[in-house]
Amino acid sequence: MEFCKEPQTPSLSGPNLHKSRARGRSSQPSSKQEERGLIRRYRMKRNKALRNFRSDGANVQWPQVPRPGSAPQLTSDSPAPASPPPEGSGHSALTAVQVVTFDAGGVSGHSNHVALYAAARTLHAQGKLPKGCSVLTLQSVNLLRKYLSLLDLPCSLLCARDALFVLSRREAAQAQRAMSCHRSQLLWFRHLYVLFSRYMRINSLHFL
Repeated sequence: MEFCKEPQTPSLSGPNLHKSRARGRSSQPSSKQEERGLIRRYRMKRNKALRNFRSDGANVQWPQVPRPGSAPQLTSDSPAPASPPPEGSGHSALTAVQVVTFDAGGVSGHSNHVALYAAARTLHAQGKLPKGCSVLTLQSVNLLRKYLSLLDLPCSLLCARDALFVLSRREAAQAQRAMSCHRSQLLWFRHLYVLFSRYMRINSLHFL
């Protein structure tokens, strides 16, 4: 004579209990998992952009994806920087005493360079830079002067400027090593720039 067996329900003790808790944890993604997913999507878009753009140029636009905890972008409508805390308060703050950027020509005419100048000029004109902070702009020169290297020194000395920096042989070699670290930017014309550009040896600047 056979009897019907009642269906057995899984026990929630022992290993089954651990599995149930693990499933509960996995069903509720943490903020770190969301951040990793956002960073992964950003990297995918960045790699796609790298495949699409084989050369650099003024019209190249990189994808901008906000990341958790990223600093807000500074615009002309942003509030003025907060004043540093008083001495002895136990807090320290970094304040800019001088800004060095491009001039209206952007040296090479790159849109990013011109935008940096426009932003610095706007902040300077509206008094939104820290008190006492000065702005120096790197002078743009024509194409002939740009690739004269040290031969442009007499012209740079004769032309009006507020500051002039001439690099020594050792300093120029250090600048070349710094350029070699950015291999993705070293296209054929930048090799010529490293060898012949006056900006690797001479920099003349103006105050805003």
